[in-house]
Order: sequence, then structure tokens, then C-alpha cells
Amino acid sequence: MEYFLAFLGMSATVLGVRGATWDDHKQGWRKLTPTGWIAVAIAISVALVSILIHYRSDMQSRARREISIINAMSALWNFENFHKRAIELRASNRGDHNKWMELQSVFRSNIEELRLAMQLSTDTLKIDEQVMLQSVLTSAIYMQNENPNFSEDISKQSSYLADLSKEYRGTICHGLEIQIEACAEFEKG
Repeated sequence: MEYFLAFLGMSATVLGVRGATWDDHKQGWRKLTPTGWIAVAIAISVALVSILIHYRSDMQSRARREISIINAMSALWNFENFHKRAIELRASNRGDHNKWMELQSVFRSNIEELRLAMQLSTDTLKIDEQVMLQSVLTSAIYMQNENPNFSEDISKQSSYLADLSKEYRGTICHGLEIQIEACAEFEKG
């Protein structure tokens, strides 16, 4: 479509230069000859279609950014939720090894979800947002490597990760031009 617009724009220019578009004996808009009106119509058409194409492209970029933000927020929120689950598990089932293994599986899923959110949004998130997500991911991987068997200590270690995730969610939300549900808690305060 852009090539067609370029061709039409060039055609209007050539038509305007070589097409006898003016009648010097008339005044005002009456000076335009039929060829002149065609050149004007082509120029206006090209301008309008170009504006529509750019508007549509901008809307698509905004939609991709919004989806990226929602995916990132979801991944960050999962680390906050993980911390709550670890505290609950620590309080209720101290010796239940299966529950801790299940929680470990959830944690690994959270890491993979964050990795995926980052991979899918490299062209839509700002650099500082990407750095925040990378910081959370690095901290999560470090925490996982430091505690491979997932013990009760994980609930203490996950506190840092939950706080970091919440802080970054708030920072990202405050920098948005759009309103999304994932940011509702930060808009109140």
C-alpha cells in the first residue's frame, strides 16, 4: 500500500508540474483546470490514506504495548502471590514435602512466565521496564539456585522478590499513558 501511495504522490506531482493545472485567465478556485482538480484530488487522497495508515499502525503499536504491559504485570504479580502462598504453607504445613515441591513447581512456572513475557515484549517495553523485569528474573533465578530443595526458608527469601515485584509494578504503572486493571491498586494511592 505504501508503494502505491508513493506512486500516487509522484503522479500528482508530475501532473501538477506538467499537466496544465491552472488557467491564468480565471481567478480563485476557478483557475484550476480539470487536470488541476485531478491533481488536487490525488494529493488529498494520498494524504488521507497516509494518515489512516499511520493512525492504524499507531493503534496496533499501542495495543501490542498494552498486551506486553499486562503480561509483565501478570508475571510480576505471580511472584507476589508466590510469597503469600509460601507464607501460608509455612504456617500450615511445615513438614509436608509434597506441598513444598508443588510450590517449587509454581515458582519455576513463574520464572518461565516472566522469561516469556520478556521475550515477547522486547520491541514494545521501554528499556527501563525491561531492566526492571530482568532484575526480578535474575533475583528469582538466584533464589531458586540458592534454595534448590525449597524449604521453609523460601518464604523468607521470597519476601524480597515480592517487594521488588510490587515496587516495579508500581513504577511501570505510574509511567503508563493508558489505564489497565493491573494498575488499579496503584492509582488509588
